[in-house]
Amino acid sequence: MTSLVLRQALVPAFIGVAIGVVVALFIARSMSAMVFGVRTSDPLSFAGVVVVLMLVAVLATLLPALRATRVSPVEVIRVD
Repeated sequence: MTSLVLRQALVPAFIGVAIGVVVALFIARSMSAMVFGVRTSDPLSFAGVVVVLMLVAVLATLLPALRATRVSPVEVIRVD
């Protein structure tokens, strides 16, 4: 159950991060004329941002999913 919720949330998050990295690379190329002494397409920075964003997405999905799996379906039906 938890893996289903994780998969449904992480697929769009991964697609969004991938699109964001591509857009950031194009923007970095156009901004390279404005920044001096710094590489605009540092792979370590991009990798670090991807790891942090995916970690946040996993935690933001995992915590509510674990909480939801602890609730009995009978209790949910009775509340509604």
